[in-house]
Amino acid sequence: MKEEDKNFASRLEKELKSKNTGEKVVFKISYDISKKLIGYHGILLDLNDCRKYLEEMGKIDSEVVQNSLFISFVITYGKSFTDRKFSKLPKLEESIFQDQSYFDHHKELMNARHNFVAHRGISNYELGESFFELHVNKMQYDIQSGISKTFKVDHEVIPHYRKLIDFLIKRVTEKTEIVRKKIADHLLESLLSKNYSKKMKTLNHHDIKIVTDILNSKK
Repeated sequence: MKEEDKNFASRLEKELKSKNTGEKVVFKISYDISKKLIGYHGILLDLNDCRKYLEEMGKIDSEVVQNSLFISFVITYGKSFTDRKFSKLPKLEESIFQDQSYFDHHKELMNARHNFVAHRGISNYELGESFFELHVNKMQYDIQSGISKTFKVDHEVIPHYRKLIDFLIKRVTEKTEIVRKKIADHLLESLLSKNYSKKMKTLNHHDIKIVTDILNSKK
């Protein structure tokens, strides 16, 4: 073991002992290690917001507010599936869908995001037309053009979107637990000495707990 590693291990041991309450010790996990876990928690936060938007849509009569809630829903939903090349945080892939109905509704929402909400593309949510008007006798002309929003919240599809969100929350929660387990295993292997690891008996993945006698045996 390198000298700097020994010094780190010594500092870690002192830190753990100083925080030992007889029940548990808590220490901050570095961002590099927990980045994926943080990313999945961010996705869960967004999905829960999506659920709230859908719930509010059914309570409000105002068409303007309903449309605003739907746009917020689409934007927030799309965050979980769009590229994160700068933050390097995880995103969801379309391979998560095994059920075709979920995938179809997902494509509807992403199409709304790409071609209506975030960008102006070709969609059924807006209608644009132009007309050329020619006055033959005067040989004068005029061009009339415009675009209008044809979008309106379809309340019949809202229950399907709720099921989609509930499905994704369940799958992301499963992914989160897998990452938590990997982090816990990494901490046991990398942050604790071999002696600590051999004496480790249990690990609660919801709150990293270290068995008291492991620390006491080193006093």
